[in-house]
Amino acid sequence: MEISKIVMEFSKDIMDIVRVVMESNIDSDSYKNLKVIAKNDGDLVFDIILNDYLKFIESGRRKGADMPPVEPIVRWARSRGIPTDNSTIFLIRRAISRDGIAPRPFMATVMEQIDLNMPNWYDKIFDEITKLINDFFNK
Repeated sequence: MEISKIVMEFSKDIMDIVRVVMESNIDSDSYKNLKVIAKNDGDLVFDIILNDYLKFIESGRRKGADMPPVEPIVRWARSRGIPTDNSTIFLIRRAISRDGIAPRPFMATVMEQIDLNMPNWYDKIFDEITKLINDFFNK
């Protein structure tokens, strides 16, 4: 297996980890817009691209903050069959501003799960590098 294929496999594994954690911790389908991008600029980096809404789930929103923007609330309401007329959306936004939203951190769990998978991924990379070295010297 090529190293690039292994990296793609890691990306898929990371997506699965994020999806499972989000499905079990967040009552939202926001994970459906999830992307994992592998970059190699000298160091291999995996970027997890999530919906902007998830930063509010992760960190919450403090009481007394400005009202949230209209459009995300409208999308959220539509996805749950809640009326999206101006007065309903205003009341939701005002309640969020007044009461805040408790944080529901999920990224720490994602990172823990990724850490648990690291030895397996390291073994796959090590095996592939060993194979490449053996193939090079046995030609």
